[in-house]
This record gives sequence, structure tokens and C-alpha cells, in this order.
Amino acid sequence: MQSLYLLSYVVALLLIGLSPFNFFQANKADQRPEQGLRLLPPATAYTQTAPRKLSDIRQFTIYLDLSSDYTADRGYGRIVTNSLSFFESNFMIGQLKDSFVFRIKADQYPRPIHFQKEGILKRGKETRIAIVYDGENLLLYQNGELRNTKKTGSLQFSHWNPGYPLVIGSEADGSYCWNGTVYSFAVFPGAFKDENIRELPSSIMSNKPLIYYDFASKGRLIEDRGIDPPSNLSIPHFFTPYKRTILSAPSFDMKDYRDRFMDIFVNIVGFLPLGFLLAANLRRRPVIFSILLSVATGLAVSFMIEILQVFLPSRSSSMTDLICNTFGAFLGALSWYVIQMTKTEEFGEDTKGSEDQVLIGGGGLASIVNRVKRYADSRGVLFFVLSLIPLSMAYNPLRELLRFYDDSEYYTHLILIPLISGYLIFHKRRTIFLNSSSSFSFPTGTLLLLGSIILYFVGRAYESELGQNDFTVFTTTSALSFWIGAFILLYGLRSFQQSAFPFLFLIFMIPIPNWVMVHAIHLLKVGTAEMVDFVFGFIHIPYTREGFVFNLPGIAIEIADQCSGIRSSIALIITSVVASHIFLRSGWRKAVLVLSSVPMVIIKNTVRIVTLSLLASYVDKKFLTESFLHHSGGILFYIPSLLLLWAIASLLKKGDSVGDNEDKTGGNRADRSSLYNNMQLNS
Repeated sequence: MQSLYLLSYVVALLLIGLSPFNFFQANKADQRPEQGLRLLPPATAYTQTAPRKLSDIRQFTIYLDLSSDYTADRGYGRIVTNSLSFFESNFMIGQLKDSFVFRIKADQYPRPIHFQKEGILKRGKETRIAIVYDGENLLLYQNGELRNTKKTGSLQFSHWNPGYPLVIGSEADGSYCWNGTVYSFAVFPGAFKDENIRELPSSIMSNKPLIYYDFASKGRLIEDRGIDPPSNLSIPHFFTPYKRTILSAPSFDMKDYRDRFMDIFVNIVGFLPLGFLLAANLRRRPVIFSILLSVATGLAVSFMIEILQVFLPSRSSSMTDLICNTFGAFLGALSWYVIQMTKTEEFGEDTKGSEDQVLIGGGGLASIVNRVKRYADSRGVLFFVLSLIPLSMAYNPLRELLRFYDDSEYYTHLILIPLISGYLIFHKRRTIFLNSSSSFSFPTGTLLLLGSIILYFVGRAYESELGQNDFTVFTTTSALSFWIGAFILLYGLRSFQQSAFPFLFLIFMIPIPNWVMVHAIHLLKVGTAEMVDFVFGFIHIPYTREGFVFNLPGIAIEIADQCSGIRSSIALIITSVVASHIFLRSGWRKAVLVLSSVPMVIIKNTVRIVTLSLLASYVDKKFLTESFLHHSGGILFYIPSLLLLWAIASLLKKGDSVGDNEDKTGGNRADRSSLYNNMQLNS
């Protein structure tokens, strides 16, 4: 059985390492008339011949007109490069979050000069950038205004490689793809003054550029309108990078490793189970032999993945990945033996004659119990290791969602969900893990694991089309499915049935898809508007209504998306779900309690809007603009909703008392059965 687990895991590693199997990936660089060169990862465009005329440059002005959709904070998205790879570069223009980044190699410095300014590239805004080197300084202009200066002194560029291509949208090897639109790009021999910068782009041709691309017409070949000889830009139909890199050398810049921390972490954690399972299969062999064979196997599997990744346009072959994967296999094998040694020291088992003997050198360190029990005891460690994989799946997308998107205000509850689930699992741990030592469910668990992996890479394949929120829906759903699959695989369906609510409660960690959120907000706004209309009419307030706008004496109020109560709805639904699980037994009563949270939110919104409107209309208009009640008073109106929810739960619980008694009786019987079984095991 362990050999089958091992083979399945090797197959899973190959599937993950080679996904999305896009050996013939379309190049998502689309040049449209009057709309510029649109770049959606993976996309690239590069010169057919190297622009050797750049190698004679002394002073320069680089002009770039673009609109960015790039938001990543790991690695610099390549807008324009004159390079073959990260380590073989003359210059690079890139982006990190909203920062503009320029790196250039000069003879006087062993490493490229780094020039960066935050807040330059705002998402979706057309921006005109100019980088000027005047012989003493690097200057950055945004829309004709000077934004940053860096003193460099006199620089020489005689060590530039004239054979490097000019690449737009990615690195020459296809890595670090950028997302956005480029409208024009030009390089001039000489440093422009402020007035020259402001005249761009209308004066481009009159200033005789070395290189000039105007992405205003449709086609796969963009003519270089600069001085001869031309370096025309080609847009391949398929994403075929200019250069394929086999096992790119590791970086010696610690910042690169900090930026790629999660990638390195995922590589190490992903190969931990491989080494662990290999060591378990080789437990009768000497430890040194088993560990070396585990490391060699991890190296072989990783090497196969890295070599095949050379032919995958959206993946890169890296020596760093090879080292991390191999190290992960080593740690996995080592952890298996550490666990066995810890067990032996703790229990002091005498296992002479045992067929499952762990050999250390020429001697023997016997296993504690028989094979099944030992494997069952180590399942907790294996489950912990496997749990790191879904964590790595969902960590970055959730972090991006919470960091960069205004909609993150809808997901402030995310941190509480795993804490609540963890508490519920801990509270029921005896029931969940009772008699689970022989309960495995390989078919169901494996099916969920494979399905979650497929779902994850489907989301990866359509990341640029989905947007951050919906992409996070895919990654978080796949991570949760993977975790549930790992639990079922190792502990069985019976244990999962006992822990179904804590696991399924984690669904609230999945962000709400955009289209669902839009419709939910609209329905809450409609319900709130109708209730406000009813209350104003009932208390005889003079008003007129136009859709979601109410005109009262001296003021006009609008029920905007922020007033829909979507955050209150999410919080109240989560609270009602937990309350129904704790206090109620009947399915329909639980449903009534959960569904009652929606009208309660509408009532809460109505009370808040009517209160603020009346105060603003008849007391002071500042109640709608500067008051605590408007900006932070939601909690004051939320507390009555909780009290109303508690009252409804109490009423439903009275009708559910018979079910409670039955459950308590059943629970006592279960506790007595558990105690009896434990006594039998101990005896």
C-alpha cells in the first residue's frame, strides 16, 4: 500500500511540475489598431536581429507610453529588456506592485544600478515615462514631470553585449511576464531637457530616435522607425521565448530569495512527502543507504521536471528549484527516521524478532509496534506535512486579495474562520479520532486530491482573465478540497463524518465570486430601499424617491453599495451557522435560523438609514458626513441584530428540546462506549 502511495505521489509531483502542459501555448500579445500592444501573460515580443546600435550609447533618453494592469509583488514584471536572462542583461525596465523599476549595467559597478520609484504605475491609467541619463544622473519623468533623481556619476557601457535582443512583455527566456498595454517605445541618443520631455510624443520623429516602435497598427511585425539598421519587432503566434534556459543559475542576491520565499517553501514542502514515503518503504535498509537513495530519487524526479519545463512556455527551468526539491526529499527522509527514534525512546519497546526492523548502520533500531500501528501513528505527521501544501496554494492569492483590492473589506472575517474550525475539531477530537487507526479511504481521498490539483491549475491557466478575486476563489477552493482529501485519505470517511462541520465551515474562507457579490449587493439594496420607503411612508416623512435616492427636506441620500449591509450579512450568516450547529439539532430549524439573518440585515440597514436621515434632515447635516454613527456606527446597529438572532435561536431551541435530550443520551452512550474501547485497548 505504501508503494502505491509513493507512486501516486510521484505522479502528482509530475502533474504539478508540468502543468498546465501548455507545450503549444498561444502568445497573448495582441496588437490592435489605435489600441496599442496588449500583453496578457504569457506574452512576449522581441527583435528579429539584435539592436547593435544600442551598444554605442553614451547618454540616452528612453521614452515609454503604457498602461499597466500588473499588481504582483514577487519579481519584477518585465516591460522592456535588452537581455538574454536575469544575469545577462544590458538594461531592464520593469514593475513591482505600483513601482517603476529601471536597472542598467555599467562598467564601473559589479552589479546593475537599481533605480526605483513607488506610485508611478497605477493600474489602468495611461502613463508616459521618460528615463534620462545626462552623464551624471539618472532622472525619471512621469507625464512630463520630474519624479525621481539618482546621482550615479560618469558611467560607461562598453561591456554591454551587442548580441542581446530587445524584448517586450517578458524576459528573453519567457519568465517574469508583464501585464498591460504598450502604446509606443523609443530610445534616443542624448539626454533630453525638461522642455524636450514635455514635447513627447509629438516630437519623437524630429529627434531622430535610435529605436522607435509605434503600436498603432495591427500586425505580427512591428517596424522599427528609428535610424538604420532597423531592428524590427516580431510577435510570434505561439509563446516561444527568444531563448530557452536549462537550469538557470541560482542568484546570489538575498533579496531575490526573499521575494521568492513562498516558491522556495512550496518546493521544499512539496518534496517532503516523497522523501518520507521513500524512507518508510526502505525502513529495513541501513539509514545512510535509505536517505541517500531518497535524495537521489528526489533529485531524479526534480531533474526530470526541470528538463521538461524547458519546453513549457509558461514555466522556467531553475537550478534553485532543483536544489530546493532535493533538499525537501532529504528532509522528508530524515523526518521519518527522527519520528521512529523518538517513538522508540518514548515507549521503550522491545521488538526483537520483529519483521519491521529499522537498521542503523549495521545494528538495529526496532519499530515500536506492528506495521499498521506504526504507520497509523505517523499519519499525524504526514497529515501535517500535506497540510502545508494547501496552505501554500492559498496563501499568496489571499494575501494579494487582502492587500491590493478594495473589496478586502468584505473579507475581514477570514482570520477567524480557521480558528473557529480548529477549536471545534479540538473540542470533538476524541469522537473524531475514535477507532480511526485502521480507517483509510484511499479512493475517495485520492479522488479529492487529484480533483483539487486539477482545479488549482485550471485557475492558474485562467488567472489573467479571472481577476484577483475570482482567481482566489479557485485557489482557496482547491486548497480546501486538498486538505479534506488528505484527511479522508489518512483517517477515513467515518472520522470525516464526525468532523464534517468544522471542515465544511472553512468554506467561509473562500471569497465570494464577483458575479455573486454583485447580485447579492443589489438584492440587499433593493430590500433595504423598499423597507426605507415603507418606514418613511409609515411615519409620514415628506420625501420623494428616485430609485435608490431619497430626497428629504434639505438633504438627498443614496443607498450605495457600501450601505447594502453585505459585510453585516456575511458576519451574521457566519454567526447564525455557528449558533445553529451548537444549539440546534433539527435540520429545518437550523435552516430557519440561518435564513433569518438576511431579513435581520435589511431591518438593521433600514433602522440605520432612517435614523441618520432624520438626524441629518432635522438636527444637523453633519450626521451624514462627519458623524461617528455614519462612518463607524455600524456596530451599534449590529448588536441589536445579534440579540434578535439570539432570541430566534432560543425560540427554535425550545421546540428542539426533545432532539437535545436524545442527543445528550446518545452522547453519553458514545462517551461510555469510547471509555470502554479505550480500556480494552489499554488492557
